[in-house]
Amino acid sequence: MPPTAFKTNDMLFFHQMTVDTYKYATYGEVNPAIFQIVTFPFLFSVMYGDYGHGAVFFAMGAMLCLFEDKIRKMGGILKGMLAARYFILMMGFFSCFNGLIYNEFFAVPNNWFGTCFDVESFDEKHLTCGGTEKDIQYKNCSSDCVYTFGMDPSYTLSQNYLTFTNNIKEKLSVIIAYFHLNFGIILMMINLVHFKEFKKLIFV
Repeated sequence: MPPTAFKTNDMLFFHQMTVDTYKYATYGEVNPAIFQIVTFPFLFSVMYGDYGHGAVFFAMGAMLCLFEDKIRKMGGILKGMLAARYFILMMGFFSCFNGLIYNEFFAVPNNWFGTCFDVESFDEKHLTCGGTEKDIQYKNCSSDCVYTFGMDPSYTLSQNYLTFTNNIKEKLSVIIAYFHLNFGIILMMINLVHFKEFKKLIFV
């Protein structure tokens, strides 16, 4: 079996390095580091979804990319971070995206598009609708409102806010994991067909 060697560039280098720590791909196999350019930062952002913290990562990555030549000349700690500059940039970008979906800016929601709920009669514990005390109610007691993008900021006033948001994040993680794992299986199938290992293809 010939040895494996992958040509990398500045974008791929860090991802190739992390994949190689687990296992070197056999000669002729699909290189998973190419797909990790998107999947790793995105899966990180599902966990780290906050567009305040994400903006800090994004700004740091942008600074490392824009001032690469100056940083190389200066040396020091920042020079060591240059290898991961595109990785940091992508993590920041996706964290901002998921942070907007979760509506979290340093763990504080922002009211960008108004709210679907009646918050005028908020009494520390409940939002009321039509004189009936309940946990949280829609405006005019109707539930046909769809928020423009992300999470409605009024959910933070609800007693079940953490349960509700954790439920959404858990379901989202399961859906993403399903597609991610199946994508890995498809890559393995492509490799097995390429090497004509049909026993493994059927039984593994």
